[in-house]
Amino acid sequence: MKHYRLIAVTLLSLSACSKDYSPAPQASGEQIFAAACAECHKPANNGSLYQLKPEHANLAYISEKIGKGSWLMPAFNRLSADDLLKISTYALEHSEITEK
Repeated sequence: MKHYRLIAVTLLSLSACSKDYSPAPQASGEQIFAAACAECHKPANNGSLYQLKPEHANLAYISEKIGKGSWLMPAFNRLSADDLLKISTYALEHSEITEK
């Protein structure tokens, strides 16, 4: 029974993240993050948004993750290449690179 509750909670929280989000024209990476990501991704105590492995600390990886999503994160496939670059740059600049 707990397994079904966990699935239900996960699905409800994912529904709060809108994969149909489209930013306002000329929105900054910070504005896009605040509107589309901040509800699920809160800064850590040190202010960083993410802890990234060195091999994931690049714009290509972050852009792909945002655009295609993952098991727990919806794909934000309506973002333009420019918007993906803005939000990926913002995320990378506000992340902590972990040691291997």
